[in-house]
Amino acid sequence: MLSNSLKNISAHSDAFNNQVVGKPRLLPLLRNEWRFYRVQPLCWLALCLALAFAALATIGNDLQTAQPQKELLFTHTKLLMMLQVLLIGALAPLAFLRDRQHGMTELTGVTPLTDWQWCCSRAGGLLMVVLGVQILLQFLAIAGVWFGINPQATAVTLASLCWISLQLFLLQQLPALLLLVALQLWCSRKTPHPALLYLLTAVCWLGYVLLAAATGSPVMAKSQPVSPWLSQLMLYLDPYALTPWLVQLQNSASITPDATVLLNRLLIVGSSALLFWRAWAAKPSLSKLQSTKFQFRTATNSAPAIEDSHSLGGSNSGQPQTADFRTVTPASSNWQSFGSLLRLQWLQLLRQRSTVLALLLLIGLVFSEVFTGLGYAEALSRLQPDSRDALNRINWDVLPRFGLLLLAFWASQLSWLNRQLRFDSLIAATPVSGVVQLCSQLAVLWLLTLLLVVLSFSAVAMAQLLSHIPIQFDEYLQQGLFTLSPLLLWGMLLLACHALLRSPLRANAVVAVLLLFGLSPLPDMLELQHPLWRVGQTQLAMPDALWGYQGSVGSTIASTIANDSASGHFSNGGFWPYLVFWGLLALTLWLLAMQHYHRGTGTSAPRQRLSNPFGLFAAVLAMLWLTQGLHIHQQLQQAGALETPQQRQAQRAAYEQLYQQWQHQPQPVVSKVQLQVGLYPAAQQATIAATLTLTNPHSTPITQLLVTLPGDIADQQALQSIDLDGAQLIPQQIPQKTEHQQRIYQFDQPLASGATTQLTVNLQLTQHAIATSPMHQVLRSEFSYLRLLHLLPQVGFMPELRLRDAKTRAEFGLAPLPEAETQPSVLAATATPASARYDWAQLETIISVPQGYQGIAAGKLIRQWQQQNRQYFHYKTTDAVRNLPAVIAVPWQPQQAIQDGIQLEIYSPTYNAATELNMQAMQQTLHWFSQQVGAYPGDALRLVMMPDVGPTGYALPQLVLINHRVGVRAVAAADAGFSQVYRRAVHEVAHQWFGHGIGNGVPGDGAFLVESLAKYAELVLIEQHFGIDAMQALVDFEQQRYSRALAGSRSEQKSLVDADESYDQYSRATLVFAKLRATVGDAVITAALRQLWQQHRYPATPASAMDFVRALQAHSPQSAQPLIHSLLLTKDSSMLVD
Repeated sequence: MLSNSLKNISAHSDAFNNQVVGKPRLLPLLRNEWRFYRVQPLCWLALCLALAFAALATIGNDLQTAQPQKELLFTHTKLLMMLQVLLIGALAPLAFLRDRQHGMTELTGVTPLTDWQWCCSRAGGLLMVVLGVQILLQFLAIAGVWFGINPQATAVTLASLCWISLQLFLLQQLPALLLLVALQLWCSRKTPHPALLYLLTAVCWLGYVLLAAATGSPVMAKSQPVSPWLSQLMLYLDPYALTPWLVQLQNSASITPDATVLLNRLLIVGSSALLFWRAWAAKPSLSKLQSTKFQFRTATNSAPAIEDSHSLGGSNSGQPQTADFRTVTPASSNWQSFGSLLRLQWLQLLRQRSTVLALLLLIGLVFSEVFTGLGYAEALSRLQPDSRDALNRINWDVLPRFGLLLLAFWASQLSWLNRQLRFDSLIAATPVSGVVQLCSQLAVLWLLTLLLVVLSFSAVAMAQLLSHIPIQFDEYLQQGLFTLSPLLLWGMLLLACHALLRSPLRANAVVAVLLLFGLSPLPDMLELQHPLWRVGQTQLAMPDALWGYQGSVGSTIASTIANDSASGHFSNGGFWPYLVFWGLLALTLWLLAMQHYHRGTGTSAPRQRLSNPFGLFAAVLAMLWLTQGLHIHQQLQQAGALETPQQRQAQRAAYEQLYQQWQHQPQPVVSKVQLQVGLYPAAQQATIAATLTLTNPHSTPITQLLVTLPGDIADQQALQSIDLDGAQLIPQQIPQKTEHQQRIYQFDQPLASGATTQLTVNLQLTQHAIATSPMHQVLRSEFSYLRLLHLLPQVGFMPELRLRDAKTRAEFGLAPLPEAETQPSVLAATATPASARYDWAQLETIISVPQGYQGIAAGKLIRQWQQQNRQYFHYKTTDAVRNLPAVIAVPWQPQQAIQDGIQLEIYSPTYNAATELNMQAMQQTLHWFSQQVGAYPGDALRLVMMPDVGPTGYALPQLVLINHRVGVRAVAAADAGFSQVYRRAVHEVAHQWFGHGIGNGVPGDGAFLVESLAKYAELVLIEQHFGIDAMQALVDFEQQRYSRALAGSRSEQKSLVDADESYDQYSRATLVFAKLRATVGDAVITAALRQLWQQHRYPATPASAMDFVRALQAHSPQSAQPLIHSLLLTKDSSMLVD
């Protein structure tokens, strides 16, 4: 019939002859592209998500910038690298592969559209959409920076911000978008598979993030450059031009592009043009153009194109044949069907080019990450790594993020691939239950997850073998368990979402939201502080060589050492409760999915039958899930881990508003602290009995006393009792939040001048392992440490609890603090304030620890004994020290030495050349200070190696803590001019003079006397014992760090004395003192330090930073006065970065 109809068409029909078909023009094609995009739900969904994320990232983030030009550059870069790559990747299949996806390749192939017009229209349409989005992002970025400008630090107009943003749009964003679109166009001409475009998007997104981290980009927190050649390469090939702009900003505050920036942009535009030309020149083969959904055969002599259905069955009678339909009972069992589906789907996914490329990319990425950075400890330091260090390179960023993206892709493919191939109805009609189909998909996804982890770990093992590092199989098994378990739960959760939702778009949108809450900082942006908002996260922390997973999982040391009932159980930590919580959620959704599965068609109606076993089991699991979540919430509440920053700010504001009148009321001081501490590391508990002797130093009697309980004991309900001799507690009518933290006592008889009384406190402390261990409150088997400043009551008004940021104070109705309290140069411009007073006391500590442990505290070890299977240590300071008592318990024996009559001890799990270098630094630092500044202000000095729970070094009176990774395991790199191990030990020991000798007692004085003077000690001691070249290497290192930090800083530049940025207090201070040493010499500087020590050490008036400046000026020649003033008291640092 079709052939007869075609013959009836006249050969002279105007419809087929004498018709001139004109070639379409580009502008109408672009208008058609716009009409197409504006009716696509995916386009609007991606647009809304991108703008919502950008608004969260830019508006209302409490930004206080003093350099809006830099802030605008960094904001635009973050939005480009985080949003536009993903947006272009999401829309690229819609732009370039929609013909094939909808089976219209043949129709569009016969249109009078050239390859050039096709490429221009499709790429131009996509570019038009993303440029429109970019313009909206421009306005959001401008608004975010404008409302975050610190008006006291800079004066900038809205017009100038718009002009800078326009320059960035033309020079930074437009070339970057051209490159991304051209790259997607080129890839689409090479392959017809959307999955490969998604894979390219993931590579671009993750690749730049890793490159930014490897080059020390300021948009990546805590990133450090790992290779000079990589930084040099990014100078010219950075697609967002951030690297050359940062180099320019190191020498100039202007954002006007220099020659390097322009060269970078020309290279990016040239690369975009090259990719576009190659895409146009790449003629897709006919096999790629043909649609697999509709294939027609042409008629030939051997086979007709269309066969007459009436000829079927060999009958020519013309009578219709009656079909015989019969019910067929499947002969195969569920297990056979499961095996067949498993094999089919496994091969289906594994043979996909996108899966193979993704796995190969992951292997290459893992191998490169491990092999190139395996021995990295810190800048200029290397370590002898093991399997734990190798696996740590990938198990906490690369593998979870890349793995989850692959899991999401595989889950979508397993759920909707049959529908994309138009096989969904056929598969749904098979006599195989939906349960079997779902379980086969889950098995395939879990097998792929296992393959993912095995291949990644194999790449790690290969890197280890090539680096000649022995493989520890037990470490691989342990980390494999902790890595694989959350991924398997994620797989079940993602598949359940696809099975419950009957639209691929809705299912993928829900999955994207889950991934955002699980992998991105979105919960923090939404101010959702509860850990359970971070979907799928188990709070597992990276293990280190000292205590493994004890920071987040629990104890592992044998109970024979700890002699505690709770020893050695992983349940002591926070990993398993979170894993159980997410496992119960995944199982609940999985059972519901098996009950309401749409069999891949998306059209099956859900069945609501409560009697279904799956529904009943799901209800039971849901109740268990809610119970587990409530248990975690209660544990977090008891641990004080749910308090938000806004709540803490409100509490501090309320403290100042309610008790600021106490600031000028006479209060007693703590003159003696007596402690009895029992540490139970394996049980993660401690008992503390403290007696504080209070003395009235004033000439007038004291009638009332204000006592502040730190939040660590108030929130955790650790306080058992508190009592003040000769005083009664006064009831207060104040908000409930602050009622339990401040107490006012009325003395029965006024406390006379010079009289004393005692405040006794009893605490029962339990380490709630559901939350991460705080830096100064760690109770674990391998390392226990309590800094009692956060546990003991504080007497009188505490100025350090006040809010200092002017904007935050205004939000709570508080007036800004005067400059005299925020700027040390103004605070003590002529003399140290008369209100300055040392908070020092004599410390006496008795520690009880399990057998095999060492109890450590400040002071001289008076006595040591054993009682009831516990070790007791009695310490006492001869003189008063800064009131910062602390106790430590470790299962290690000390290494000891004597220097100038002072007992020196190092506590480490192993002793090697690094510990010898630490001991050498302790001895030489103590000797130099004793000769040049003043005698050591203590009875003994103890250095303890700590796990990775905070900074790499920390000093307390007569105690020093150094990170085990950089203090014991690290050695100087081959190209290092000095030892970081030695430098850090010198720095921390110097705090016994600068920080715990002088440098305290003056509220608001800053960190100059603490950190900056310690950097001077580094310079002197490294030069004395390792030579001038080593000292110069330290100066060069700090100059590079300072230049890089200065280029990335958006804070207001301050003088060194007033500085509150770490790069000023450390790197800039090193450069300043190097310049002073070269100008006035060490003799002048040490004379000023000696004078400062002699005039201001306890019990004299505390020293301020300006006291040192005045002493240095007094000992320096007149010719050096301008230089001293410029280096210490002005904002200008140009001479330091020259």
